[in-house]
Amino acid sequence: MCDEKDIDLLQAWSGGDSRAGDRLIRRHNSTVRRYFNNKVPTGEVADLIQETFLQCTRSLKKFRQEASFQSFLLGIARNMLRHYYRTHKRRFSRVDPLTHSVAELSGPGMLTVLQSRGNREQLRWGMAQLPINLQDALQFKLWEGMTDKESAGILEIPEGTYRNRVKRARQLLCELLTPVDETTTSD
Repeated sequence: MCDEKDIDLLQAWSGGDSRAGDRLIRRHNSTVRRYFNNKVPTGEVADLIQETFLQCTRSLKKFRQEASFQSFLLGIARNMLRHYYRTHKRRFSRVDPLTHSVAELSGPGMLTVLQSRGNREQLRWGMAQLPINLQDALQFKLWEGMTDKESAGILEIPEGTYRNRVKRARQLLCELLTPVDETTTSD
């Protein structure tokens, strides 16, 4: 199930082969970047990507080759995000990814900016409004093309729970992105 090339590159990198590390990073950088893009301020993304890959080399012994390397890497990225919120967002004594959204953690103001842009930006905004666990579930499904089993493994939940999160995330996203009919609103 594991892509042998990825594990070989990771082992070589962990053993000191920086060229193997460069190839591995180039191969998976866009996946990790997409993961962090809607969750942290733009200026923080590169550092989190770097920390994720470094932690990957430190966690080589924990890599169970039952899942894909991508699943392993995104699991590390998710842990890095948790650590980031614990250390950088002190206004929350405890970040609960079931209830807190990225918009709550990074502050207001995105709606005003994104209303003047196209649908892609509205989608990015909508994704940022979802609670982090729902955002992760939908991102793994839509953008990373991962199986339900892989995604549930990263999130450390049963597959049925994962599918329910995807369904709920889609529902919330549709509600967020459906324009309000101004003729039916009252002042």
